[in-house]
Amino acid sequence: MRIAFLVVHFPVAAETPFLNQITGLLDRGHDGQVLADAPPRDELIHPDVGRYGLDARTSYPPRLPKGAVARLRIVRRELARRSRAERRLLLRALDPRRAFAP
Repeated sequence: MRIAFLVVHFPVAAETPFLNQITGLLDRGHDGQVLADAPPRDELIHPDVGRYGLDARTSYPPRLPKGAVARLRIVRRELARRSRAERRLLLRALDPRRAFAP
């Protein structure tokens, strides 16, 4: 089974119950991915993070620049990297009012 965990900061030692859940699922043969808003800020990291390779299973969203021109450059670069079908899907999903709002 593939499981995604949505958290604010990861990895942090204070999230021991969460770590117990994901390591328990990994021990049982499940596949887990951690989607975090941001990496921790100078906090202790639980030893299970390294033991289970959770840092490699963690993804963070890209940080967008504040200026609209810089954001347009990023969108152009990302669209150029994709196949035609992916570009069409991305353009349908992209809401310019949200993507380019200050």
